[in-house]
Amino acid sequence: MESIIQIGVDIILFLCLIYLMFFKEYIKKKGSNLADKQDIADITKQIELVKREFTQENEILKANLQFVINNQLQQSNEERNAIINFFDGFSKWMNVGLLDTKLNTYNRNNIVDLIQKDRDLNDYYTQTNVAQNRISLLVEDEKIIKLSHELISETLRFNHWTQKILLELRLNLEDEKRGFEMFLELIKIKPIPPEALKVAQEEKEFHAKTKEICDEYYKNNIEEYKKVLTVSTKFTETVKLYLNKLREVQVK
Repeated sequence: MESIIQIGVDIILFLCLIYLMFFKEYIKKKGSNLADKQDIADITKQIELVKREFTQENEILKANLQFVINNQLQQSNEERNAIINFFDGFSKWMNVGLLDTKLNTYNRNNIVDLIQKDRDLNDYYTQTNVAQNRISLLVEDEKIIKLSHELISETLRFNHWTQKILLELRLNLEDEKRGFEMFLELIKIKPIPPEALKVAQEEKEFHAKTKEICDEYYKNNIEEYKKVLTVSTKFTETVKLYLNKLREVQVK
């Protein structure tokens, strides 16, 4: 009986041992699984966090890049506008102002138009000079800045030459007008005084001087203009290349 009991106890102990061994392994494996799940959860959280940070940094980078591009485009547009405005001002100064100066259309009856022409030339110079200041401020190409200065200087020299002739013509026409008016007053006197003949001769000389001034102007006008044209051509060619580069940068 005792042996049977002993055998039963041994069996129970064996079963308990088997159970404990299995349960321990189960608990260990279960704990390992829980640990793996926890690690995966942590890693997943870290990945999501990195993804969010990357997305945020990428959006910031894109925004900054777009800001830089917009600034470059704005700078390019400002440069282009500055160059175009300057060339427009120069063209008006040259074509409407200087080259459209027709001295043979002025006489003692429209001296006021001659005075206005001189004022117009000054206005064209002022406008072009202001436009050139914008080139110096906005354009980054030093060659264009230098050529714009040269173009202003050469055109201003041509302008001074023209204004000098305009002044000479105006003074001569004013003298001619005074002589003519004096002659009209003298011939009203009966008998006509001898001074009238002298005044008439002087008026004739003033008229001849007017023709001389006009002939001298037309004789040298083209040569004076060619000096400006040389610089103008260099400026135009340089600007075309530069504007093409700006256009290529914008396309890219």
